[in-house]
Amino acid sequence: MKTIYKRTTPNYMTLYVQQNRQHIQDLRNPDSRERARTVLNDKFDNNPDKDDLRKDLAEDQGYLCCYCMRAISLETGSTKIEHWGARRAYPELILTFNNLLLACDGGENGGTELHCDSSRHDLDLYIDPLNPGFCENVIEYNSKGDILIREKIQDRKRLSTEINDVLNLNTKTLQDGRLKALQGLTQSFAKVGDWSLNTLERELSRLSFMDKPEDRGRNKKLPQFYGVLVFYLKKKIAAKQA
Repeated sequence: MKTIYKRTTPNYMTLYVQQNRQHIQDLRNPDSRERARTVLNDKFDNNPDKDDLRKDLAEDQGYLCCYCMRAISLETGSTKIEHWGARRAYPELILTFNNLLLACDGGENGGTELHCDSSRHDLDLYIDPLNPGFCENVIEYNSKGDILIREKIQDRKRLSTEINDVLNLNTKTLQDGRLKALQGLTQSFAKVGDWSLNTLERELSRLSFMDKPEDRGRNKKLPQFYGVLVFYLKKKIAAKQA
């Protein structure tokens, strides 16, 4: 998991919110709240610009799942538009672009275990990929491909529960995927026989430059399991500098 930097809200989403402002305001009234929630859910599910929305979210995320960082595509049925603030608890955010993410199919199309949004359902999350630097500050990886919460992090128990139980991000498939991505990186260094500090820093700089959508450009895809690669490089650099 990594920080997701979002671009400006697309015009079609701004217009959609304006067109449904009365329903959003009706959420404040206890007598009309449930009806307004139902209407807004229906409006979102039947948004005529949903294909454009899916593409914009994918571009913001470098075509990686917002949770597990597997590569995603725009093929029908391969992704889910995710509400970080769940629809059940935060109906006022149902149409808010900055609350929307794109998740993978979560193992529903042939996987052995459900994960990401398919495992989360509508449970609240504290871990927040939309909070700049949050994921990078609390997450680490071990040699088995596990995603972990760093020691001495406040709310470590809660965050660990979200990683392992709510989002189920340590399935065997995801562990193997992280290890394979890391193996590809280390093999590229081994191939040229250069593990110097300068080479590691250059590769980290190359990946870091791709972090934000405005820097990498439209349709530019991040490498699968991007966060693992960045973590590994930072760890190797710190060891060489010690």
